[in-house]
Amino acid sequence: LRLMALPAVVFLAVSILFSSNTATRTYQPTWESLDSRPIPEWFEDAKFGIFVTWGIFSVPAWSQGSIAEWYYQRLLTGSDHNATRNFHYQTYGKEFSYDQFGAMFKAELWDPNKWAELFQNSGAKHVLFISKFCDGWTNWKSSTKWNYNSVDVGPNRDLVGEMANAARAVGLKFGLYYCNIEWGNPLLPWDYERGPQPYHGEERYVEEVFLTELKDLTMKYSPDIINGDYCVLLNSTQLRSREFLAWLYNESPVRDRVVVNDRWGTDVRCQHGGYWTCRDKFEPDYVPPHKWVDLNTIGISWGLNRQETAEIYKTLPELVEMLVSNVAYGGNLLLNVGPTSDGRIVPVMEERLLGMGKWLEVNGEAIYSTRVWRNQTEVSVGQTFTVLANMSNVDNSIPGPKNSTATIKYLGNFHSVDECLKACQSTSFEQQFGKPCLSFTWQANDCPQPEWSSTCYGRTDSYWSPTVEQGHTTGQRDAVRVYYTASKASNQTVFATVMSWPKKGILSLSVPVPTQNSAISLLFKVDYLPLKYQGHMGSPGIVIDLSDVDRDQLPGGKAYSLKMESVN
Repeated sequence: LRLMALPAVVFLAVSILFSSNTATRTYQPTWESLDSRPIPEWFEDAKFGIFVTWGIFSVPAWSQGSIAEWYYQRLLTGSDHNATRNFHYQTYGKEFSYDQFGAMFKAELWDPNKWAELFQNSGAKHVLFISKFCDGWTNWKSSTKWNYNSVDVGPNRDLVGEMANAARAVGLKFGLYYCNIEWGNPLLPWDYERGPQPYHGEERYVEEVFLTELKDLTMKYSPDIINGDYCVLLNSTQLRSREFLAWLYNESPVRDRVVVNDRWGTDVRCQHGGYWTCRDKFEPDYVPPHKWVDLNTIGISWGLNRQETAEIYKTLPELVEMLVSNVAYGGNLLLNVGPTSDGRIVPVMEERLLGMGKWLEVNGEAIYSTRVWRNQTEVSVGQTFTVLANMSNVDNSIPGPKNSTATIKYLGNFHSVDECLKACQSTSFEQQFGKPCLSFTWQANDCPQPEWSSTCYGRTDSYWSPTVEQGHTTGQRDAVRVYYTASKASNQTVFATVMSWPKKGILSLSVPVPTQNSAISLLFKVDYLPLKYQGHMGSPGIVIDLSDVDRDQLPGGKAYSLKMESVN
């Protein structure tokens, strides 16, 4: 769970700066100059987009518990303890080369118009589509990829062009993902034993591939977003990425509206460029000083992984909270789908996207075109209790109020939150305790290394939020997580998106300050539902009565949004 973070004032001004026409400026190929270009306001308002990870890696669509789009890299290097090599040799044979997947990538069931309709119905405002992944395959006819692109081989179609037309036909902005380097390109020699190494002699690759392809994509498809990726091997000087961005901002046909990210060399990420991604699945618990985006997945893999099972996929309430939390902290969400090689989006992903759309149809006012408020989140607390827990014992049955119980299990020492999550999702937890692990806590405090955790716990009660300190476990029953956003038009119009239903329908908020003209309503279907509340004018704290609301009518699981007008 994220903690409340306050420093938001600096971030509020970011999008306001884009009211002037950027074409009136000339940007120099320096980070100081390029970083002075504001993020276009359309992107700040959009909040939610779909990322499509699709290519010839979608043919094998296989990974052993990891990301399937790296199939070629693991085939080359054996970096997954030869799991991919063993699978490949047994399934396709040792003589079957990776590029032969191109002919098997048919996209015979692909209808870009159906995809565009689905993305529109998800509530997304833009789509990011892979033009080239790091295996070098391109989804358009690149002049540098003879017989290794979707027009010459496989589908015999310009996938980028068709998706761009379909997306724009339903009003979506269209963006392109582009991998800066290529694993198997002879102009970029790799050390397959030690991985990417600092390299000099990249001039031909940068001129003939990187710059040539990016300018070709820009001129042909006029993308609204260009998302570079893979920050290894070459820095921004070697890539000449500052030169490309200066051309993009000054001379290209998209110079007034294009948005870029921060992955333009080994020295750039989370420091320069357009929106910051910092790392995959970046979800800060503070307001960064710059516009940021969370690129995240429904499952684990980005490209389709046939090994993934239903329980791995995030639930609709989890995806809704991911979006709401990101927006509260000033970010956007780019949610990934990995289609099949024949062009289908698997039903579980389609169901999640449609669920997001139904939730946003009602609650979108609390998301779109909002800005960061002075507080991002709080927990509306019910009853609180503290007990002593013996952390050496894997089974701690923690007594709670009114004889209720929550089972907490020590899951082990891990290097990352993802590893803790994987342990929580394992079937062994349910087999041992009779209930699935619904949520987890990963503590990294007082550890010798920042990325090392000595405490990872799973729990069966999703309303119980434990923290572990010196052998004691503190929990809160009936705690309700709330996220705040503010209207772009007025900082006194505040939205509180609540992630679960409060006990007896009474919600206590400690942050908003009511005024004489305050009014509170529930975003409900096509209208507002006025709500009763209590509070002292000029003092923090509002108690809202939801007891008359039929919560079964709320979309998207448990989450719902309140509109609070004239509050401080």
